[in-house]
Amino acid sequence: NNFGAAFSSFERLRDLPFSELKLHPEFVEGCAQDAKSAGVCQAAIDLAHRLGATAVATGLEHDADLVALQSMGCDAGQGPLLAEPMPKSKLMWICLATAGQPWLT
Repeated sequence: NNFGAAFSSFERLRDLPFSELKLHPEFVEGCAQDAKSAGVCQAAIDLAHRLGATAVATGLEHDADLVALQSMGCDAGQGPLLAEPMPKSKLMWICLATAGQPWLT
């Protein structure tokens, strides 16, 4: 297998403009305990930053994974741990209702 040859994901990263790189839930899930998943997450976060993009962890479900990803320098996250999917109107209401208030961490 010649990963990186022909039309690969790396070629697309090099040639297409993008502002964020999302980490797949398959790697995010359990990255606090699994060294290989953590390695993939760290490499993706570093790659995103080197390419001037934001790293976003998707499918966050566990506190330990959130803490691990934060320590790796991940910029943002999404998933059930942070908030369930919601309509835009509810999100806007939350943003307006909490404007000027520090977010809980």
